Order: sequence, then structure tokens, then C-alpha cells
Amino acid sequence: MLSPPPPQLLWLAEEKSLMSNPLRPARGTVIEANLDKKKGPIATLLVQAGTLRPGDIVRAGASYGKVRSLTNDLGRPLVDAGPSIAVQLTGLNSVPAAGEEFEVYPTEQAARNAAMEFEDKLKLQRMIDMSGGGSMVTLASLATVDEDQEALQRLNLIIKADTSGMVEAIKAALAMLPQQSVVLRFLLSGAGDLNVSDVDLAAASGGMVLAFNLEPDEAVSSHAKRLGVNVKSYKIIYELIDDVKAAMEGKLKLVEERVPQGTAVVKAVFGTGKKRVAGCAVTEGKLTKSGYVTVRRGSGKNAVVVYEGKLSSLRRVKDIVEEVSAGLECGAGCDGFTEWAEGDNLECYLLVTKSRRLEEARATTAVDVSTLA
Repeated sequence: MLSPPPPQLLWLAEEKSLMSNPLRPARGTVIEANLDKKKGPIATLLVQAGTLRPGDIVRAGASYGKVRSLTNDLGRPLVDAGPSIAVQLTGLNSVPAAGEEFEVYPTEQAARNAAMEFEDKLKLQRMIDMSGGGSMVTLASLATVDEDQEALQRLNLIIKADTSGMVEAIKAALAMLPQQSVVLRFLLSGAGDLNVSDVDLAAASGGMVLAFNLEPDEAVSSHAKRLGVNVKSYKIIYELIDDVKAAMEGKLKLVEERVPQGTAVVKAVFGTGKKRVAGCAVTEGKLTKSGYVTVRRGSGKNAVVVYEGKLSSLRRVKDIVEEVSAGLECGAGCDGFTEWAEGDNLECYLLVTKSRRLEEARATTAVDVSTLA
């Protein structure tokens, strides 16, 4: 049993007249809601003021209806629910979102009008989100996109779950993912079964349909297959988050990283014209035929880059080889470059395509690959 409130709290409530009026029309907050296949929408409400009774006309967010039944946490029917009472309610026309405020209206028409007005606001916000957050396109913004094609990557999501509380938990968990380069947009989220409208929205927006503790019926599955929409169902929230993170990382632009291979110095130059090649001594690591080279002339601060590109040929004596290790000599040639000189220094490297993680990503395509680990 709960212990009685401390005397200080009772004294403060009496001193400040902190009392709720049980005679006024009820209002409060939706704690949880779900769709029951037999009873329809069921909402768990916390009454914060007034008294709620069967037959009252209630509006919670975009949902409304006449209270058909009230039950307590043990499933026993109640004739009314006063302030600070949590109660389960049936009779709404749809599943409200957890956290929505509810209130009692004098007529069903008034409740319907308020619900429609709330729904219109939701639709308007959804259209703003789908259009890119309401940002006006200007010449400056177009120039920014030209310079940085990765700055406005978005991933559209349609989330459905068995309860509205689970929907909010999923959205809160996804909101913790880094979104500096790829932004998540929740085009639709709510409790209830998957339907073809969810699939149509995903197809129109190029989004993903994520379901938790729900399975699409045959009609929804066939409609999704026909439109090429991937509908994924989950039982474990961490698997859902991991899949969304992977989809976000798939939108990040790949970068090229230089992987050093070795260095060499030109000891002599052979041939004439376009057939000139460098006789090199590998001083460290190795030269790799599939790699790239940077040719520097001079030493110290006076060194300048005279060529940077593909290493096209590599020979040991007369044999074509794939690589030459440190301590050995070889002949090296590069596409389109014949201006070799004794003393030139070669730095050989491989260009490796690297995918980035969300934690590493920045909203820019001007990436300094040398800073990547």
C-alpha cells in the first residue's frame, strides 16, 4: 500500500488551496493508448481536473467520441473517475498519441470540430516536414547545394506500433542518433495496424515503413511489394534502431583515404621521349603497381610536387612485377609523365574508398581525408 502523504505536503496544499474541482468537465492527459481488435481504440487517461463519466463526449488530440466504458487497472468498471485517477476508456474513433491532453465537450459536434482542427494542424506540419522543413529555396541555398550536395540528406520514416507509448519511445530513441549530416523525418507515426495508406506515403516520399509488435496483413504486404516499398517488422527496439542507423549511414557520401605504401628515390633516368622511365631504389615500404605516386623534386621546404597520379608500370630487370620491396631497385613509369630527374622522391599510396559512420560524418563534402582515422 502507498504511504500517506507527509504532513508538510498536506499543510502546503491547504495553505495554497491546491484543490481540484471535481464538478467541472473533466480534463487530463493520455498516458497510453492502443488498438484492440475487439474493443477498438483503448486509451489510458489520467484525470487531472473534473470528473469523467460514461456518456461524456471526449476529445484527445485528433481523436474524439462518446465514453462507452471506464475501467480501473484491474479491469473493473467505474461509474466515474475524479481528479488524480487513472482510468481506461473506450469509445474513441481512433488511437490518440501518448501525451495528448483530453477534455470533455458539451456536444459531439464540438468535439468533432476540435479534433478536425487538430488534425488539420498535424497535416500542415507534415506537409512542411515533407517539403524540407518549410525552408524557402533561394539562389543562395541553391548555390550551397551545388557546393555541398550532402548537406541536406534526409531519411523519411513511417512508424507504427501496437501502442502510442511505444511509438514515442521509438521516436525518442531515434532522435538520439547523430543527425548532423542525415536528418530523420517522421512523416507519420501512430498506434494501430499497418494499412495501404502507410505504404502509399512511403512510396511517394521514398521512405521506410517500420512496424513494432505488428505484422502487415496479406493486402498490405502485396501492395508494398507491388510499389517496391520495404515494410520491416520488429520485436526488439535495438534492432530497429540499428537498421535505421545503417540506412542513415548508407546516405553518407563515400570518401577516399590515402593508405601509404612506401617511398623511393630516382637514381637514374632511362629511355627517350614518351618511353622515359625512372630507375628507382625503394627506401621504405614498397612500391605497388596498383597504387598512386606523388613525385617531389627538391628537399625540405624547397620540395615541390611535379606529378601526382597513377603508377602505370613497374619492372625488376626485364620482368613486369606487381610490387617491389624496400632495399630493391626497379624501373617505374607513370601515365602522362616523363619529366623524371635524378634525385626525385616518390611517395606511393593506395586510394581506399571508405564509408563513414554517423559519429564521424560532417555536413560537408569538403572532407580532408588526411584527418580520417
